[in-house]
Amino acid sequence: MIEFRQINEKSKSYLDELNAAGLSFDSKSDVTWGLYEFDQFIGSYSLFENIIKRIFVRKDMRGKGYMAELVTHGIKELVKSGESSYFVFTRPCNEEIMNSLGFKSLAMTDKALLLEGGTGGIADYINSIKKLMKNTVSENLGCVVVNCNPMTLGHLYLIKKAYKKVDGLIIFVVEEDRSTFSFQSRKEIIENATSDLENIVVTGTGPYIVSSATFPAYFTAQKDVADTQAELDCVLFAEKIAESLGINLRMVGDEPYCPVTCKYNDAMKKVFSTRNLDFEIIPRKLEGDEAISASRVRKYLASGELEKAFLLVPDATRKFLESSQGLEIIKKLQQSSDAKRH
Repeated sequence: MIEFRQINEKSKSYLDELNAAGLSFDSKSDVTWGLYEFDQFIGSYSLFENIIKRIFVRKDMRGKGYMAELVTHGIKELVKSGESSYFVFTRPCNEEIMNSLGFKSLAMTDKALLLEGGTGGIADYINSIKKLMKNTVSENLGCVVVNCNPMTLGHLYLIKKAYKKVDGLIIFVVEEDRSTFSFQSRKEIIENATSDLENIVVTGTGPYIVSSATFPAYFTAQKDVADTQAELDCVLFAEKIAESLGINLRMVGDEPYCPVTCKYNDAMKKVFSTRNLDFEIIPRKLEGDEAISASRVRKYLASGELEKAFLLVPDATRKFLESSQGLEIIKKLQQSSDAKRH
């Protein structure tokens, strides 16, 4: 008799199997489901938002159709929760099985495979950008990918540097709302800050660039996680997005602080060099001896040093911060800072 049970880090049979495989429990999931047959643990998978990941089948039970059972159960759970599109992270050797379940491959490296299923898809995402580009120069097209939490003079410096090197520029704004400033607010600020530039498109990254879909905690040795995820994200961008839109240059700012972003920059350099996509890293703009960063701006806002923060941002960001919506964000930052001090 087959049944599914929710499992956690206290599920001994599950942990024993993971430990034997040199793996550990993934706490960065919404739920983990175990597959049992006559009370015997067979395999498991985890869900994080609309992503099926960490699919695991006991070594002596592989090749018996259990992986399809796990994925099918995951799809049903996602549909039940209202998701109409979803992703699967797995190993490349499972591509044929996933394709047979209706998933389409998005990107693959030697260690990881990302697929999508359900309605919509990357073709719809790309077509939506093409519609935005109808009045934009499409030859010698470049792009930048930014979060802008909030937009700083450093971000504007990067955008203008990129703008001078191309005839048309796409600014991809990280779309997931995991930042202090919402996606809509960040996008609006960028649009206002670049309103004097022609042949520019400002759009979201969707679930295809620097998102939970392309950067989840993946089922592999911990030391390889950042490298694996970064490479997969870059392959997807180069082979599906840049190629379809005709992008031939991606520019980024250098990263003196965050090691994960450094790995991401290294991955872009490696992946793009073999896929006819130019890549350039621009040194950060400095204020004094320190690089301008959004985290520095948020720190000043949290401590009430608004004038110091305003020195690091363009007029569009300052106007937003002085609006009722911006003042509410500043208030929350300051309350959060006060709570930490106490």
